[in-house]
Amino acid sequence: LAVPLILLIVMFSAVALNAAIYNAVEHNISTYSRQKWDENEDLRFYMIDDLEDKYQLTGKTKEETIDILGEPTNVAEYGGREIFEYYIGSDGLDSFIYVVSFENGAAVSVGVTQN
Repeated sequence: LAVPLILLIVMFSAVALNAAIYNAVEHNISTYSRQKWDENEDLRFYMIDDLEDKYQLTGKTKEETIDILGEPTNVAEYGGREIFEYYIGSDGLDSFIYVVSFENGAAVSVGVTQN
């Protein structure tokens, strides 16, 4: 009777430890900081929610956006808007791009697109 109880305790402990480690890693990856953003291009996708919670980019100037996100991967013009594109990761087939659109010098929309 003691051996099955010990095995059960070990199994539950392993599951709990695994969950705690996963949550700590997930929280660390998904928390935005400029340093992590600059150093981990392929993990940026996971930071978007926290980025948008911390910084309301809509209404920011191009300079403020660059202060927060750094230089864009690409700059384009579309429909009279200037577009900043930031590479934020890949699923192996397609790339994901974080797009900030500017009108009259202020960000009017942000979003994730897939290329």
